[in-house]
Amino acid sequence: IRGIPSTQNYFKLSEPTEAPKEMLSTLNSAKDNSPSNNIKGAAKAAAAAAASNQQQQLRSNQWAKSAGLRGRLSLDPGLLDFRPGTDGRVLDTVRLLRGRLAARHGDFLLAAAAAAGSAKEAEAMIKEATALEELPAETTAVAASAEVSAPTSGSGKKIVDGDGEEKRAEKGPGFEPDWSRFEGAFSKEMLPAEQGYEGTVSFITEVVDLLLEYLHRINDRSNKVLDFHHPHQLREALSHCLEIPVEPRDLEQILSDCKETLKYAVKTGHPRFFNQLSSGLDVIAMAGEWLTAATNTNMFTYEIAPVFVLMEEVTLQKMREHIGWESGDGILAPGGSISNLYAAMVARYNRFPEVKMRGMRAVPELAMFTSKDAHYSVKKSAAILGMGMDSVYLVDTDNRGKMLPEHLEQLIGLARSRGQEPFFVSATGGTTVLGAFDPLDAIADVCERHGLWFHVDTAWGGGVLLSQRHRHLLAGVQRADSVTWNPHKLMGVTLQCSVILLPERHIGLLQGCNGMQADYLFQQDKQYDVSYDTGDKSIQCGRRNDIFKLWLSWRAKGDEGYGEQVDYLIDLANYLCQQLKKRPGYEMVMEKPDFVNVCFWYVPEKFRSMKPGPERDSVINEVAPKVKALMMESGTTMVGYQPLGNLPNFFRMIVSNPAATEADIDFLLDCIEKYSAEIFDDQPDEAGLGGGGGPAQ
Repeated sequence: IRGIPSTQNYFKLSEPTEAPKEMLSTLNSAKDNSPSNNIKGAAKAAAAAAASNQQQQLRSNQWAKSAGLRGRLSLDPGLLDFRPGTDGRVLDTVRLLRGRLAARHGDFLLAAAAAAGSAKEAEAMIKEATALEELPAETTAVAASAEVSAPTSGSGKKIVDGDGEEKRAEKGPGFEPDWSRFEGAFSKEMLPAEQGYEGTVSFITEVVDLLLEYLHRINDRSNKVLDFHHPHQLREALSHCLEIPVEPRDLEQILSDCKETLKYAVKTGHPRFFNQLSSGLDVIAMAGEWLTAATNTNMFTYEIAPVFVLMEEVTLQKMREHIGWESGDGILAPGGSISNLYAAMVARYNRFPEVKMRGMRAVPELAMFTSKDAHYSVKKSAAILGMGMDSVYLVDTDNRGKMLPEHLEQLIGLARSRGQEPFFVSATGGTTVLGAFDPLDAIADVCERHGLWFHVDTAWGGGVLLSQRHRHLLAGVQRADSVTWNPHKLMGVTLQCSVILLPERHIGLLQGCNGMQADYLFQQDKQYDVSYDTGDKSIQCGRRNDIFKLWLSWRAKGDEGYGEQVDYLIDLANYLCQQLKKRPGYEMVMEKPDFVNVCFWYVPEKFRSMKPGPERDSVINEVAPKVKALMMESGTTMVGYQPLGNLPNFFRMIVSNPAATEADIDFLLDCIEKYSAEIFDDQPDEAGLGGGGGPAQ
C-alpha cells in the first residue's frame, strides 16, 4: 500500500479501517453511467489498470520470481488498528482480501474494495469471481506460471502461500487453519537452502497470521486472560509436542507447536491482566523485537552493531537528561537485578579499585544499606559479589513504605561500630509492593555526610520522569551516583529492557570495573573510534540487542506520548482508589497511594462484623489467595496478592496496562466480590452477576 502515492495516507495504524473516503468520493463523483461509476465498472477499470501495471512489473526479475507468493501490494496487517483494547475487527477482512488470487494483485483489489464501500460487498464481489474473470489473460498467466515455480517439500508437496486462508477468513478468528501443505516439508528446505526463499516466506506468513490472531485475542475482552492448568495437567496436554525429538518434525507440526504455545500462554497484554509490574503489549516495541531477532546482532562492538550502538548512545543520553545529567555513562542490562548488581560492583570498585585484581581479601568487611521494602536484588548482589547477605542492613520505613533517613544514619553508625566499612546506599523510586518513593534528597544528604555511594533503584518508577505532572516523585534523583531504570515496566517496552546510568563524574568506571580488553574483540588499532566498542563495559561478552525496541517505541511516542501514558495510568489508579472507598467491604492498605500500586483487602460480608485482631486477620488472610485461585481457574482476570510484615494477605493491584479502562477496573472488583461470595457462602447473585466465567460485563 505504501508503494502507491494515492494510498499512502489511507491506511495508518491510528485511523479507521473502513474504505478510504477520498477514493470512494473520486469513484462516485461523476454523474454519467460510464463503467467507472458503478461498482463492477470501477472494478473492471481498476483491473485493467492493474494488469497494465503488472506487465510493467514483469520486467523486473525479482518481481517475476516472487509473484506467486505476494503481489507488490497486499492488504495485510497494515490495515489493522493496533491500539490497545480494540477488537481487531478488520482481521477477517484482511484475511479475506488475501485469500483469493485477485488479492495478489493489490491495485485491483484496493480499488474494488473502495468502490464497494464495505467489506461485505467486497466479499460478495470476490465470491462471485467477477473481478477475476475480467482480468486479462496475461495476468492470470503470470499467476499460473508463478504457482508452477512454488516451492515443494521433500515429498513433492507444493508449499503455496495463501492456501486455506479464504476458508479461514470466512469462518473468522479461531477457525482451524489448513497447514496440510506443510506436511512433509522440513526446516532444511527453507533459507539458507538454495531454493528456500519461497518456502520461508510461506512459513513465516503463517507464523505472522498466528501472531495477528493472538493480537486480536489479547485485545478482545471476551477471551480469557489465561487457560489455567496445573503443571501435571499442562504437561499431559502438551505431551504430544513438549519433548525434544531425535528426528526433525515437519513444518506442519512446527506451526501446530506455535499455536499450542500461544493457546496456553498467559495473555499479559490482555486489558484485564493486572498481575505484574510489566503488562500490556506495545505493538511498536513488539515490531522492534521482531526486527531485532531478524538482525540477530551481538552488541559488543561498533563493527558488528554500528546502528544499534549509536541508538544506545543516543537513548541513554536522553534518559540521563531526564534524570538531570548533562552527560555520563551507562549500558543496557538484562533486567533490573543486573542493573543493581552493576551499581554495587561499580561502587565497590570506585572505593576499592584493588578488588578487581585481588578480590575480597584486599578490602575490609563491607556494609550496604537499603530499605525493608526494597527489591531483593540488593541482597542478591551482596551474595554474588562475595560480601554476603549479612552485609546488607535493612532500613526501617514509615507507614507509606518510604525509607527513614534518620534510621539509615543510625545503621551506618552501627556498622562502623562493628568494624564494617559502609560504602553503598540503595534508595528506591517505586517499591515493588506499595509503590513508595524514598525521600531521595534527604538520603542524598546522609550519603554526602558519610561519603557513601548513592544509588537509586527506579526500575519501576523511572517512567514518571517523562510526566510533567508526576516527575516530582523522583525529586533529588539527579544527586545519585547511579540509577537503575527499566523501560519494560512503566514505559511498557517489551521484556526485557533495563538500563544502568551514571553521571559525568563517573565516566570510565564501568570500563575500569569490567573491562578485560580481549584482543580478539577490542583491538585498539581499528580504523574507527574504538570508544564505540562499548561491550567491554559489560559483565557479559555476548550482549543482546535490547535497544532497538526502546528506541523505536520512543520515536513513535515521543516524550509527550510517554508522559500521557504515565498520567493515564496514575489517573486510572486513582479511579480504582475512589471505587474502593465507595464499595462496601474494601479496606485500603495505604489510604492514598502515590503511584499505580493499589493494595487493599476485601472482607466478605459474613466477616465484616468481626472485631480487629488476630482471628479476623486469619480469616482475611485466606480471602486473596482463594479468590485469586478461582480467578485463575476461570481465566477472567489476574491480580496479585501478598502479605507484608505482620499484615495479612492483601490484593496488590498494579495499574500499568495502557489497554485497561475504568470498565476493566470495575470488572475486576465485580470478580472479587462474586468469587468471594461463592467461596465464603455469601449470596452469589446479590449484584446480578450470574454464574459461570465471571461477572456480567
